[in-house]
Amino acid sequence: MTFDNILGRGFVLGLFAYLLFMVPDASGQELKINQENEGKLFFSYVGKKSKMSNRIETLTVSIIKSYAYRDWMPKVLRSGPDGGSPLFLGVAIILHNQGKSPLCIEKDAYIETQEGGQYPIMLENLSEGPTWPVNINAGQTIQTFIGTRSGPYLPVGSQFHLIIRLVANSGETTTVRIPDIVVGKTS
Repeated sequence: MTFDNILGRGFVLGLFAYLLFMVPDASGQELKINQENEGKLFFSYVGKKSKMSNRIETLTVSIIKSYAYRDWMPKVLRSGPDGGSPLFLGVAIILHNQGKSPLCIEKDAYIETQEGGQYPIMLENLSEGPTWPVNINAGQTIQTFIGTRSGPYLPVGSQFHLIIRLVANSGETTTVRIPDIVVGKTS
């Protein structure tokens, strides 16, 4: 292993740790950390708390990373009219129960295009994270990576908002809106 490889890995790990632990809480305001628009795959990083008045009072929600892309290589199953795959979408999310009682959280989501179209989607686990509905003990923080591999056939380069509704066992809800996710392309 060369010094450059070690330095490169250290930089990447340090950047990830910085994004995970040092990004300030947006307290209801959108915080755009980075939007990489070069290359074929687009990423947007957003930290956000819900602005909803009917939010789950003891739950803190942080969105660490989101991405969306469509695939054209080498052969695509369930291709759309343009030959590309359905939308692949991923969201890294941190949930913290700052209350004194456990929470059981369920989710549903939809995509809202800039033209006003709405597409319900099923978010599934994309990693070895907790299964949904997720149980969060008092004081516990969990990180999970959720998304879909069968989203709508949105055009490459288009932008959309992802709306995730979290529902607690108490009936309280928190709605998280992740704006301006750009659809990328693999080739």
